[in-house]
Amino acid sequence: MVDLIYCNTCGGANQPGRRFCFSCGGPLTASTSAQPGTAPFSTGLLPPNTLLKQRYRLLGTVGKGGMGAVYEAEDTDLGDRLVAVKEMSQHNLATPKELAVAADSFKREAHLLAKLHNPHLPSIHDYFTEYGRWYLVMSFIPGETLLHYLQTKGGKLPVEEVLHIGIELCEVLAYLHSQQPPIIFRDLKPSNIMRTPDGQIYLIDFGIARHFKPGQIRDTAIFGSLGYAAPEQYGSAQTTPRSDIYSLGVILCQLLTGLRPSITPFSLSSFTSLDIIIPPTLETLVMSMMEVDEDQRPQSMQEIQQELQQIEHAAAYAPTLIGARTPVAVSATSAQKQALQAVPLPAAQPTPQPAPSRAQQQPALAALIARAPSRQQWMQQWTKLRLKFTQMLAALIARAPSRQQWQKWFLNAFHALVALVARIPVRQWWQKLRLNRSQVLATIIGTVLCALLIIWLDRGRFPTWFSFAAGNVTFRVSLFLILDMLTLVVVIFCGALSGPLVGLLTGSAGPLIGDYIGTAGGTFSWNWDLRVALVGLIAGLLLTRARHHQQPFSRRLINGVSALAILIGTAFASYTDLWLRHEPFANATTIFIIYSAISILVCWLLMVPFFRLFRSSR
Repeated sequence: MVDLIYCNTCGGANQPGRRFCFSCGGPLTASTSAQPGTAPFSTGLLPPNTLLKQRYRLLGTVGKGGMGAVYEAEDTDLGDRLVAVKEMSQHNLATPKELAVAADSFKREAHLLAKLHNPHLPSIHDYFTEYGRWYLVMSFIPGETLLHYLQTKGGKLPVEEVLHIGIELCEVLAYLHSQQPPIIFRDLKPSNIMRTPDGQIYLIDFGIARHFKPGQIRDTAIFGSLGYAAPEQYGSAQTTPRSDIYSLGVILCQLLTGLRPSITPFSLSSFTSLDIIIPPTLETLVMSMMEVDEDQRPQSMQEIQQELQQIEHAAAYAPTLIGARTPVAVSATSAQKQALQAVPLPAAQPTPQPAPSRAQQQPALAALIARAPSRQQWMQQWTKLRLKFTQMLAALIARAPSRQQWQKWFLNAFHALVALVARIPVRQWWQKLRLNRSQVLATIIGTVLCALLIIWLDRGRFPTWFSFAAGNVTFRVSLFLILDMLTLVVVIFCGALSGPLVGLLTGSAGPLIGDYIGTAGGTFSWNWDLRVALVGLIAGLLLTRARHHQQPFSRRLINGVSALAILIGTAFASYTDLWLRHEPFANATTIFIIYSAISILVCWLLMVPFFRLFRSSR
């Protein structure tokens, strides 16, 4: 027998003659142990706050097994989310062959889980090796194993809960069997099933799951747990999806009866001998799932799931079947002890009645079936409904207007539309929209001025005087800002003196022409150009209306109108950047507030020389 050398740092098993550990790279000196167990921490005993892979901080041990342990941990790279870290040690692997088999099992579980996505399976996040151990990181499932939950409930569960568990297990196993090639779990037992506090079921521990290989006569190795594994898992044939069906049947039997299958495997013949009352269809289904001949078992998990759902549905209408139990006969010795401790009974003892038969315990189901309508009654009801619907449809068709009525209604609607269009004062509107010579001249001059200013803005270089930050937005103050505000003053002046149409044309044509020339036909922010047009239009509308009402162009009026126009135009430009430039809402709001304030103050200062022109235009 070859004496292996175990590393004092990680506990890894090394072949004789090696100078450095194959796992952690540490030196193997003369003082290195020749016996396993010299690693600083045994499997499952890593202390809290241990940091694995510089990322996963352990919080505590969740469970231990023969092949390793499971820790609850925090993923420090992703907001300290809870994860489960499964540890598999190389500590007890004495030969390179055992090491290779264990490593293959670990990698198989990682690869299997990585490509599976189901609500009843944990999600894998990472896997790695460290200090001579393998680690698998997956989603943390709060709760307890079905085995522990079963023990807290006295060894067996009510039929309703067994049906719920069976349906969820069928769902996840049907998903595994539907993969290409099918995945056989092969180790279905209560300790490999997790139950959350809200009753959801998860499958864990895929260490011995395998792909089904058509044409293979038998498995290359014997795997499974005694009592839960199907007979073919002991080397007589290859495991198939029906092997998981057998294991599920054993679990359902254990949940219903409280029997431990590991004590007497393949021995249960029926539920009748156990004095347990369950729906007959459920008993038949479970017994068929546990057939030794796999050809006698149900064909698929989908078939079992459908039958369990039908039993659950029928049980909802027959509650007397669920949870019913026949009193178990008490032995003579225990009866005598109870009689000695009990209060003396009267001399006349009632004759014990025999236990009611199963048919007598199902009156609700029998009554429900008796009241159910026959197929002929269903057909009669359907015929009546169809006749009523036909009569209603015929009545609606009879009341429908005739063709002549439809034509009359259409002509009346057309005449009303023509009369409405004829009343529109198109000529008056056109006369108002027509520009006189002075308005055309003002439009041309304003457009040229705006275009020249925009070209200067696009092609000029403006040193920053100073800058400041508001939130995530930085604002630069330079000559650029003065020129940009000057375009607003030009369109406000044009709109106030020559009307809103002139302000709109000046504010739209000037910036567009200037940007097209300044950028040499490239892209530009058209929404900020439209802001200038909106300012000219709004200022022209409000100031022209004030002039028609013989109101003087006071400084307060002009400042108020220009401020309102700038607020509306800047709001349009800032918030359209939400979908044009994908600007965050907070940034768009900051730009609107700060830029509006700066624009209003600068425009007020720049408009001081124009106040005399405003007053003379009245």
